[in-house]
Amino acid sequence: MIKLYYVISRQVSLKAYFFLFIILHSAIELKGSTGELDLYGNPRKYIRIMDKESAYKEYKRCGTRIIKVNIPGSSTYFSPACQKI
Repeated sequence: MIKLYYVISRQVSLKAYFFLFIILHSAIELKGSTGELDLYGNPRKYIRIMDKESAYKEYKRCGTRIIKVNIPGSSTYFSPACQKI
C-alpha cells in the first residue's frame, strides 16, 4: 500500500488552524447551517459557501468551477484556483 502525505511548514499549519478555528467558531455562533433547524425548530443562520448545491458551478471569487472530492465518509468542495492542495 502506498501512503501519500504532504509535509507542510509550521507557518502553513498555523494559518490552516487559525482559519479552521474562525470558520467553526462562526458556525457554532450562528447555530449551524442554513436549511436546518435546531432542537427548538428555529432556523440556523450559518451560510455555506461551498456545498453540494454549488458543486461544479462557477465560484464567484475567482471564476473557476468548484470541485467536489469524495473522501471516505464525506465529500469536500473547493476552488482549485483559490485553495491550493
